[in-house]
Amino acid sequence: MSFHLKFLDETVPQDWSELPGREVLVEIKIGDFSERMATPLGYWTTDQYKKQWKHAADTLLENETNSTLFITQFYDPKEDGPGYVLECWWAYREADKVYMRNSYIVSEGMPKEWDLVSLDSLATSRNPKDMVSEWVVSVEDIKLFRTALQTL
Repeated sequence: MSFHLKFLDETVPQDWSELPGREVLVEIKIGDFSERMATPLGYWTTDQYKKQWKHAADTLLENETNSTLFITQFYDPKEDGPGYVLECWWAYREADKVYMRNSYIVSEGMPKEWDLVSLDSLATSRNPKDMVSEWVVSVEDIKLFRTALQTL
């Protein structure tokens, strides 16, 4: 599978930790790129992250031009955190390809009231001329990820 997000059964390295003892290690794989990160627990649980990832995958599979985001870190906006509320991977579907970019969203960028659907609005439209790192996976990769989520 060329795309996945998964919780790892490993200890978060101390020098990565913003909230010692309240984080888990997550791995994202997009094509040949992979990265591990400390994902905070407390504001969201592992089940809430998985629910959001499922929602994001469903959103991409519903329509050939949908955009969404896969949230990998969600800090409580009312607490002192690392200077941002969300780390996410914006995903933009164009026909059978999904373009992905890493992004951080600060508290001022968050809607006052939000749910999983309103968080999708944070994924602004994709401009191919933007000079940012971007990875591409197939819609089939998203389908395989969505199926794998059901078995977790």
